Amino acid sequence: MTIKPNDPSNNIQQAKSRLETAIERLERAVEARAGSTGTQVQTASELAAARAEISRLKDSNRAVTARLDAAIGRVKVLLDE
Repeated sequence: MTIKPNDPSNNIQQAKSRLETAIERLERAVEARAGSTGTQVQTASELAAARAEISRLKDSNRAVTARLDAAIGRVKVLLDE
């Protein structure tokens, strides 16, 4: 069977093939975007955890600084006596 260039069935087959290719590309793009969104959510979660840790460390640092200042003050008093 010879396919003619202007054969309607050939045109339909070509259009169907192009449509299937376009759908596959669209599905891959959607999957890539969904994966990216998941990564963004994970990154945002990790960032929030890191910020909480930084805040906790800053609070701890302030407490240690206050205790060291107090200890240094007591040592100075003892050295002056």
